[in-house]
Amino acid sequence: MSDDLLIKYLLRETTPEEIEAIQTWLKADPTNEKRYSELRWVWEKSKKINPSETPNIDHAWQRFKERRTSFQSSVTKSRLLWSSPWIKVAASIVLLVGFVWIFTFLLPHGGQAYFMSVKLESGDRVITERLLDGSWITLNKHTSLSYSQPLLSKQRSVDLIAGEAFFDVKPDSDRPFLVTVQDLSIRVLGTAFHVKTSPNQQEVILEKGSVEVSSGTEKLTLKPGEMALVDTNTNQLKRSRPGNDLYKYYVNNLFVAESIPLEDLVGALSEAYGEVILIRDKTLQTQPITTTLIFGSLDENLAVISETLNVEILRQGKQIIIE
Repeated sequence: MSDDLLIKYLLRETTPEEIEAIQTWLKADPTNEKRYSELRWVWEKSKKINPSETPNIDHAWQRFKERRTSFQSSVTKSRLLWSSPWIKVAASIVLLVGFVWIFTFLLPHGGQAYFMSVKLESGDRVITERLLDGSWITLNKHTSLSYSQPLLSKQRSVDLIAGEAFFDVKPDSDRPFLVTVQDLSIRVLGTAFHVKTSPNQQEVILEKGSVEVSSGTEKLTLKPGEMALVDTNTNQLKRSRPGNDLYKYYVNNLFVAESIPLEDLVGALSEAYGEVILIRDKTLQTQPITTTLIFGSLDENLAVISETLNVEILRQGKQIIIE
């Protein structure tokens, strides 16, 4: 798979046929997923880098010629100065500090998570972040969390404060990965899973691997394809299965609907775009729909639904009505 096509996919400029090809490629081999994640991380970071100013080569050359004479006359004095043992010690310290600075600069978030808690906030966009241990987190819009991975600690910790995130955790049997969401705890060694918190409940959906979910004295071990739900009012922990794969639309930029009720797809679109979308006809709410929508233009996605189910879509004030 070419990098050009993957970048088009990141920019959401791919055709449905290209999207299908990329999704097949991603599922074919875990190394493909890793390559895509690394490319996505580089892309996210590259957007934050400001281009440097263009150097004035003629000016630099003139300054070099002017200083060359004075430099040559100071060579003898410099040699005497550097012969001092204290100067050598000071130079070694400066080099060490410089090495440490460069090393931490290249680490995710400057290596701060080794010494303190680092807060990540997505704001109005979906972001993907690489952690110090090589794990990846995709934060949906309006999500905030903090994480720390102290050098001498025997665990890696994340506190999901608000919103939802998808975790792809690097395996490390000696350092479990612990995610806390209010009173809910998720303990993993290496896996991929989705976590969401809302005023009424918390949910954990496991994609691969195994996780242990606990709330109070209750405990569950999830298998791939299972989910855990905690009711905020009762604190009851229960096992279930997600009815669809819409929960990870912000990860793969796709709304994949495979014979699911229209109200489920509309609910996901309403949440993703921050729009009020209503289905007037109750029988239409349970109408099955099979389609794949790109997380791009809402109007284009509504047009696909309209054509697929032969329904009318109207805008009334701040509401979108399907009938």
